[in-house]
Amino acid sequence: IFYEGPFGPTGFEYDLLKRFSDSLGVELTIVIEPNARELLNELSSYHGHFAAAKLIITPERQKHFLFTQAYHEITHQLVYRSTTKRPKKIKTIEKLPLEISDDDGLVSELKKLKKQYPKMKWTVHPEASPEDLMFQVNEKKTTYTIVSSDEIKINRRFYPELRVAYSINEPKKIS
Repeated sequence: IFYEGPFGPTGFEYDLLKRFSDSLGVELTIVIEPNARELLNELSSYHGHFAAAKLIITPERQKHFLFTQAYHEITHQLVYRSTTKRPKKIKTIEKLPLEISDDDGLVSELKKLKKQYPKMKWTVHPEASPEDLMFQVNEKKTTYTIVSSDEIKINRRFYPELRVAYSINEPKKIS
């Protein structure tokens, strides 16, 4: 979480980074990337020293990066608009037109779920953020998306018509 508050930059991850850089006596420089995939690509290319972006710890990511101790857990949740019929059971996921952001952690979860529900399909929008897709659902431009539980909690006040049908996975650790 990083945003411009009334007294300058603030937010949980920003505060962690600022305290860390201050303890080292170095200037903090922040580069914002559009999604986790781009962030990790930049880090892999040595265009940064570390990343703070609510990253889900996955076995694949652990092959390439060192993670801090987990500080939070999230689930991925199916989101729909209140005027749309609520999917009640996860098995209905095979019939839903899912629109998702380009988050490799989410795509990995969907690939696991597809083993159980082989007819399941989704469309990845590489340039769209989870917030963009929640806006699309709210405006009836798309019907369903899947976002992390913390994303929906943060943005629900902006989109009061959004609802959560169910979580698609067990809680995942954030680092």
